[in-house]
Amino acid sequence: MPRPTEKTSAGAASSGAGRVERAAVPPPKVRIPFTTAASVTRQRLMRLIPAEPPAVPGEGPDVLLLCAPAGSGKTTLLADWARQVAVLPDAEIGEGRPGEESSGKQEEGTGREGAGTEEAGTVGARGRAVVAWVSLDADDNDVFRLWSALLTSLEATGAWGPGSTLHRLAPPHGPVEPGFLAAVARALEEATARVWLVLDDTQELHDPDALHSLGELLRITPGGPAVVLSGREEPPLALHRLRLEGRVREIPAHELTFTREEAERLLDASGVRLPPDRLGLLVDRTEGWAAGLRLAALSLPGAPDPSAVIGEFSGDDRGVTDYIVGEVVHHLPAHVRRFLLDTSVCDRLSVGLAAALSGRGDAGEILDRLERGNVLTVRLGRTGDWYRYHSLLLGCLRAELRRGDMAAWLRLHRTAARWYAGHGMPDEALEHAVASEDPDLAAELIEAHGPHQILGRGGAPLRRLLAGAPAGLTARPAVALVSALASLLSGDRPGAEARLHALGRTPADHPQRALRVLHASIEVNRARLGGDVPAALARLDAVGTGPTGNPDIDLIALVGAGTARMWLGDHDTAERNLTDALRLAGATGLDYLALVCLGNLGAVASCRSDLGGTDRRARAAVEFAASRGWEHTSTCAFPFGLLAWAAHQRLDTRAAREYASTAMSLLHDHMEATVELSVRATDAAVAADTAGDAHSAAARMHEVWLRMDRRHSPPSLIAYSAPAVQRLALQVGETAWAVGAVQRTRTLLGPGGEWLLLRAVARAHGGRPDAARRVLRPVLNGSAPCVVATTAVHAWLLEAVLAERSGNTYRSHEAVARALEAAAPREILRPFRDAGETVRTLIARGTGRFGRHEAFAARLLTALPVPSAAPAALTASEQRLLLELPSMRTTEEIAAALHVSPNTVKTHLRGIYRKLGVRSRRDAITAARRRGLL
Repeated sequence: MPRPTEKTSAGAASSGAGRVERAAVPPPKVRIPFTTAASVTRQRLMRLIPAEPPAVPGEGPDVLLLCAPAGSGKTTLLADWARQVAVLPDAEIGEGRPGEESSGKQEEGTGREGAGTEEAGTVGARGRAVVAWVSLDADDNDVFRLWSALLTSLEATGAWGPGSTLHRLAPPHGPVEPGFLAAVARALEEATARVWLVLDDTQELHDPDALHSLGELLRITPGGPAVVLSGREEPPLALHRLRLEGRVREIPAHELTFTREEAERLLDASGVRLPPDRLGLLVDRTEGWAAGLRLAALSLPGAPDPSAVIGEFSGDDRGVTDYIVGEVVHHLPAHVRRFLLDTSVCDRLSVGLAAALSGRGDAGEILDRLERGNVLTVRLGRTGDWYRYHSLLLGCLRAELRRGDMAAWLRLHRTAARWYAGHGMPDEALEHAVASEDPDLAAELIEAHGPHQILGRGGAPLRRLLAGAPAGLTARPAVALVSALASLLSGDRPGAEARLHALGRTPADHPQRALRVLHASIEVNRARLGGDVPAALARLDAVGTGPTGNPDIDLIALVGAGTARMWLGDHDTAERNLTDALRLAGATGLDYLALVCLGNLGAVASCRSDLGGTDRRARAAVEFAASRGWEHTSTCAFPFGLLAWAAHQRLDTRAAREYASTAMSLLHDHMEATVELSVRATDAAVAADTAGDAHSAAARMHEVWLRMDRRHSPPSLIAYSAPAVQRLALQVGETAWAVGAVQRTRTLLGPGGEWLLLRAVARAHGGRPDAARRVLRPVLNGSAPCVVATTAVHAWLLEAVLAERSGNTYRSHEAVARALEAAAPREILRPFRDAGETVRTLIARGTGRFGRHEAFAARLLTALPVPSAAPAALTASEQRLLLELPSMRTTEEIAAALHVSPNTVKTHLRGIYRKLGVRSRRDAITAARRRGLL
């Protein structure tokens, strides 16, 4: 078919010169595309493109290269830039006005008709620069048509006068000859303005002669127009030479990715407003791809629930599928389209994995071509051999594969599972094994790798993976046990119990030893959430915790046994088990298990009243978690609680409050009972220091105390809590709570040092100091064992106060010195604060006589509050009456006991209220306790 041509004047129509032959060029082809109101101008990108070509050849790049995937908004960007750079001409090319004529080319990333909507270039005599525009298409693979368009576009700028050689140039009908190129070079030098020549959609050119002629144009352009090359991939134009000459400036594809702010403006231009979380989700789903955002914007107006639309927006969306198929996939060779489908089951691809999935030995070459061709394919790392597809392309491919060949979908998942398992990537292997719906393969991999995944990443990922698994898979013993373990470590005790109940076996029923040990270890963990820990630990000991052939199961047993023994008070064995487990976990990269071990080792230190060790290990656990993004998970509740406890013991109220608040925020409904009680007890104790309502703080502590029992409360937790419960109860006048604390301590801990301490405090409170000191004697001489070291400190301080009140200053100093001796190595400060103001007075009086503990005594003097002057104002009669106030006696009964009249008691009582600054008997008791008067 003959080529359409037109006879074009060598300049203006009035020149009278001979006419030259050129192909007919539709005016929209050489116009700057029109941008609709729904587009946005991105000044961030405008700044990447020079406003003017280099003034002098060689002084800067004169070739601008913009390569990016389809739908990235390349044309929109350049059209916006062209309008800002250039000045519109007085005369227009053709008769088209905006909207009158269209080339049918759809603007990338906007869904609008892009050409034939605005004037092409611009007259340069009145502007800094002019822009000539050519929208390339398949017809431009003909050299004659290509050069007809180039010359017509340049003429349209008005930068060449009527007599210019440019108007007399006739495009060649074949390969360009040197004579034509020389004529072009001469003509370009005649321009009266600086010119930009934009060639859009360079990926359309593939004819060797057309590409050669364009390459020759770039070679001769210094001194002529600067050229903008825009396309989906870099055109084969020997640009490497131009790069060496410093003539090329590139805008990387990633720069065209929409930022969150730009996406918000794009949606706003379409009349769509989204809350921040939905906007963020949409940007994540589309990865900032212009076409994806625009397609979402088109589907949102009028939607009943825009949030739901965004939540479901994916490559399976009809509009997205049509665009990707039509603009991205359709033009690819058949074998590449098949390759994309076969490899779409994986989120990431290595060359070897792609080869296994596709069966192609040239998988690496195909992936490289896809990435270089900007086919929504990203190389992970500049020189790596791992790739990924854009999330919307991936969704589109997966949907097509599932619809067209479900058997292939399952087969490819099986292939991926085996490949990942064989290459030491168990997490991915498990995911694909479950997706393959092959129960034998899935069970095999879950048994082999499931415990490892749980120990390394916690139970949540595997729980999510198994949530939709078929019942036949989850009913298998190995899968059921691994699933139960995942539920337990995620805090889901009911879910774990459901799995174990459905299994219908005891640990001893399994034929394989590894499963027996795993089952028994799970029982120990379940008991810690609410069960009989000693019995569960006995069952684990019965099946044995030696090597099973599966190191992960061995570690699970080691950690379970170590943690259980810690709560049962066997601290030495617990520390050995947990230290060994931490070492093995670190050596094998099991981060979640390492975090659990660090937290539990901190707890072992707290059980020993080792504040320094507690702080170091708990802080290490929190920092370890933070380095992996886990600091806001429930696993960190325990380390934060330990930090709060250590700060509370050091009298660092601000830090204790901060840590306790964080720990409380991380608790959930199915926490391990021991962890929950520890955190809540610490929080209540810390709150008592800062609460305006002392009675409310005492009530909180009492409530936690009543929940403690032998099964779920380690002896150390009970031992630390008991003195605090009693002290707070006595301070607010809740005598029944204080009496109950003594009785409950005897029940939970037996007749040891903690119980004797509480009995002595009760006797001292009842006005029987001699009896109190007799009860304390076994604690002080060491014949009564104490669960925690702080108990001995409390006991010596109580002895010091009682001795001082009896007038035995030698004994009071000796007792304070013994308390310092017990507390200094562990830096325990809290008992000195709780013992009242008398203790500070004794320390101040004994300064210089505490030997090697002098520095610790000085630290205490700084940390403890200075006694107020109010107690000294109480008369002897008022002091005797004050001792009676905590009793349940009435005014008349107290008067009879003191051998005075009721009116005298009332007079002294008013004096006490006035001097202590209170208005009630209960408040007087609280104030007196705080000042060490009771």
